[in-house]
Amino acid sequence: MLRGSLRSKAEQGPVFGCAIHIPSPELVEAIGLLGFDYVMIDAEQGQMSVETCTEMVRAANAVGVSPVIRIAYHDPRLLNRYLNTGAIGVMVPHVKTAAEARALVANTKFAPVGQRSFATHARASGYGLVHKSDYYQEMANRETMIFVIIEDMEGVENLPEILKVDGIDVFGVGMRDLSTSLGYQGQWNHPKVQEIVERIFEQVLAAGRHMWQGGTSDEELALRPKRFEQGVRFFSVGWLDLVTRSARQFLKF
Repeated sequence: MLRGSLRSKAEQGPVFGCAIHIPSPELVEAIGLLGFDYVMIDAEQGQMSVETCTEMVRAANAVGVSPVIRIAYHDPRLLNRYLNTGAIGVMVPHVKTAAEARALVANTKFAPVGQRSFATHARASGYGLVHKSDYYQEMANRETMIFVIIEDMEGVENLPEILKVDGIDVFGVGMRDLSTSLGYQGQWNHPKVQEIVERIFEQVLAAGRHMWQGGTSDEELALRPKRFEQGVRFFSVGWLDLVTRSARQFLKF
């Protein structure tokens, strides 16, 4: 039940996403109705089960916003269960090596590209009631997107090799975990951390891959024009950041 092509949208211009860390299909609907292009359902840091994610993906489908699920870790069985909800993409944290990236692609894509297990009765394939299985598998291989997060120094060092892996669609930087990996815990805006972040952006974009830019602070939001000029097309913000900004503005008198 994949709907729309987030990849095609990004080729035409910037796409905007909102990250949700609480189990709320209603919030997903609101995000879609506000005009966001994709919603990132955070099942890594948030309290969402596969069952809850299914309801949130269903809500996303209802309002035409593309659902991407951020999973806690890369496990083939877990990954397949989240993909079977009908999500159009998965976001995977702490990708450190090219071998991990290749395994991720293999477990996300169906044969002949990968080795993902197929279930005819899954929601993603319309419970086998709409199209033949080969049609769904072909569509899923084409439309399902893979986001990876570089947030360890090992991942930074191996990035040139990771970029050679076909099938990874979007790269992001987990700056807070990266700052810890570099020995500057919590100091994501430290010059040394920012130097590494800029290097990641340059390498990914030079390789012709997409980058994802978060927007959870004034500094990050201020970077958006620069990032767009660099070629970044994926931008996101957390729902709580939107509420916090609005609330603080409202409470001023």
